[in-house]
Amino acid sequence: FDEGAGVESSIIDPLLNNPHTPLRERALKFIIGFLQAIAEDEKPPLDEAEDIIYDFIEGPDAMENLCNLAVSVFDESNSMAIHLFNHTVYSMKLGIGLKWSQDRLVRLGVASLIHDVGMCAISQGIRHKEGKLTPEEIAEIRSHPQYGMEIVMHMYGDQFSWLAEAVYHEHERKNGRGYPQGLSGSQISEYGKIIGLADVYEALTHHRPQRKRLLPHKAVQEIVQTQKVQFHQRLLKVMIEELSAFSLNSLVRLNSNAIGRVTETTPGQPLRPVVQLIFDADGNEIGEDRFISLREFPLLYIVDEVEESELPTNQ
Repeated sequence: FDEGAGVESSIIDPLLNNPHTPLRERALKFIIGFLQAIAEDEKPPLDEAEDIIYDFIEGPDAMENLCNLAVSVFDESNSMAIHLFNHTVYSMKLGIGLKWSQDRLVRLGVASLIHDVGMCAISQGIRHKEGKLTPEEIAEIRSHPQYGMEIVMHMYGDQFSWLAEAVYHEHERKNGRGYPQGLSGSQISEYGKIIGLADVYEALTHHRPQRKRLLPHKAVQEIVQTQKVQFHQRLLKVMIEELSAFSLNSLVRLNSNAIGRVTETTPGQPLRPVVQLIFDADGNEIGEDRFISLREFPLLYIVDEVEESELPTNQ
């Protein structure tokens, strides 16, 4: 396993200004150490993972800040550790939306942090291949839930059978079209159901070599429109409520063509945040503080996210 060097390359402004960046870095450090230990056939303790998840759910405003980091920090390194961190945050948001108990949330968080452990058993040549995978290589990649389950049972035994099951079921789907077993409905672990949905959401909301990332609400729309038969209705409803929001400080373009920065989210209306306008429709910079609550202006809405490099420069 060769994770590590690329993680820090993703640090940009959102990390510098977020009070929970140290918790994110602590989670990344744990994930990297865990995967490296597994690759060397060592048994890493899970106590630190549990402590990290407790801090996720008990720290003041921790989940909101961690979610902002997961959504707004761009990762160009294709780091598994960053993927697992982001995924864990999204899984926790779904669990919280389902009003799960603290004990269940901690288990969900631990499972999310390590759910791709089976990838340690896949050769680096396949994992890092840039071209198209052969059918045999695809089959090997699709074996990672099986490998993950075997690793967890080998390392931790029957006491953590719930964790092995969660890892094993992450790619199973409600309609029976998942893998590796083709399970459906109630046959799938409750942890596995959440991990599977968070996995798809995480992939859609982050850049990939073949496509640009989707905004959170666009990713939610994509899942609901094209993959709703794969996930349970209650989970989809919670996803809409918990994961459609625009991240704080993200730059957005309104349908009026004005550009602003998201400064406040609106409970119950994730697509209608408060925006500080910084450029008008003609690209002129707005000098004074000017805030607009989109829930009060139904004809205005966000149409796209804007990169810093895309801001008008002729003023």
